Amino acid sequence: MSDVAIARNLIREIAGDAWNGKGDMLARVHSACLKHGKDFTARRIRSFWHGEAAIVAHNEIVSLAEVAAAEKTKRDRINEAKASHAEFINRASAVLDRLSAQDADFHGEYIAALRDLASGAAGGTATNHRGERRSGGVGRRAMDAMDCAGDRI
Repeated sequence: MSDVAIARNLIREIAGDAWNGKGDMLARVHSACLKHGKDFTARRIRSFWHGEAAIVAHNEIVSLAEVAAAEKTKRDRINEAKASHAEFINRASAVLDRLSAQDADFHGEYIAALRDLASGAAGGTATNHRGERRSGGVGRRAMDAMDCAGDRI
C-alpha cells in the first residue's frame, strides 16, 4: 500500500462514519488536526484524500495516526456514554413501572422526580457521594427515588 493510500485511510479514520459531504469531512479532519496541534493545511489534507500528493513524509503519517487514535478514543467515549445513558433510561423505566404498579398515588412525587431525571429536567440541590451539597443536575427527590427503588431491581 502506498503512503498516499495510508494517509487517505487515516483521514477516513479521523473523519469517522457520518459525513455531511466531502467538503465537510475534509474541514472536520483539518480542524481535528489543528486541535491536536498538527500543522496541516486544508490543501494538504485534500491532496491526501484525492491522491494528489506526490510524497507523504513519515512524520505526516505518524501525525495523522496520532490524530486518528485520539479521535477514535473520543468517539469510543461518546459511544460508552450513550450506552450508559440508555442503560440508565431502561433502569429508570423499570423503576417507574414498579412504582406505578405498587401505588401510583403514594409514589407520585418520586415518579415525577424520576421522570424529570430521565428527561434531563431535574434540578435543585443535591449531595454528592461525600455528602457535600451541590446545585444543579440531579434533584434530591430523584436521587431518593433511585435509591429507594434501585434496591429492589
